[in-house]
Amino acid sequence: MIHDKPYALCCKFFEYTFEPVIYPNSKLFYEMKFNNFIATILYWGYITDDKIIVKIISEFQTFMKNKDFKSFKNKLQNLFNFSLKHKSEKDPINQIIHFIISNSDKINSEIVKLKDNSIGKWILELTNTSLFRILCYWSEKYDNLKVYCDISKPIKENIEFWNLFIKKKDKRYIDFREEKRKINFNLSHPVELLNSRSSYGIQTADTIASFIEQRLKLNENDIKQFQNMIIISDSVLPLEEDIDLTQ
Repeated sequence: MIHDKPYALCCKFFEYTFEPVIYPNSKLFYEMKFNNFIATILYWGYITDDKIIVKIISEFQTFMKNKDFKSFKNKLQNLFNFSLKHKSEKDPINQIIHFIISNSDKINSEIVKLKDNSIGKWILELTNTSLFRILCYWSEKYDNLKVYCDISKPIKENIEFWNLFIKKKDKRYIDFREEKRKINFNLSHPVELLNSRSSYGIQTADTIASFIEQRLKLNENDIKQFQNMIIISDSVLPLEEDIDLTQ
């Protein structure tokens, strides 16, 4: 599984600014890939150093750490006023900012819930998200999973969540984008966190992951070559087709 971190951050932006507003109809928007559309607009602006988008994403990161929505909203309002001097009011970025400011109460009410729990602390970290999707994938092939991971603070602090899947033999699915997706798995034992220095299995996994990462950095087209090796449907990668308005 591969995550493009800047793109994954833009996806998190959608999740915590748009989804509280579109819920309970969020599945409809996800089916339409509206989340991909918004995230991809932000992503391309971010990696091409659009000053307004870079500032938006930076302020979002700060907001998700301190959960201070009032400050975030004020800074977005300043950005909106500045952006209007350089871009049309109908520009997608101005519309995104205006949407967040206009729906501030709904967004804030969702963020408040994250202030006093361990999940909120690691909300932008991708370890738990990645592990969950990987285990759902492998549970389609194996009924019982015994899981070993490198020592990880996000996993360790959410270990109670992972323990919920011990001896969980029922299989649950959701329908999403015309396919059934597994949303649980069965652990035979609690997740074990191992030191990579003393675990040859973890060392091997790290080596393979590093090799693929370096290969893709050298040539992004190699993603196609690795598609049969990667759980590509659950990887978080930007696609140009997601901002193609003709589709």
